[in-house]
Amino acid sequence: MVRGPAVSPVVVTPESAGRTIELSQHQELLVRLPANSANGYRWLLAAAPSNVLKLEGLPAFERDPGGPGTVGTRGVEIWRFATEHKGQQVLLFDYRLPWATDAPPLRQLSFTVTVR
Repeated sequence: MVRGPAVSPVVVTPESAGRTIELSQHQELLVRLPANSANGYRWLLAAAPSNVLKLEGLPAFERDPGGPGTVGTRGVEIWRFATEHKGQQVLLFDYRLPWATDAPPLRQLSFTVTVR
């Protein structure tokens, strides 16, 4: 696949939830969500990508630079998406215990993404 010229990624955070995020084709989307690896909760993609966006691997974890350098520290999960086709898609993230699938999520975030 031939990609166009490099375009800066669009970065969204929980403050962007509920808004429409606009991307151009070949632009990357980074979703940065606060997390604490000690409490067992994880962000899970509840509404999987359609053919508009493609999830690029597993989310990365970036430790809080102000926190201690041990396991169980606060940080940010970074979800990376590539644009595949023009269109609109909703990304829905649940903050939950992965094994407690019947319990409601502790937090839920939604991002509407439009690729032009």
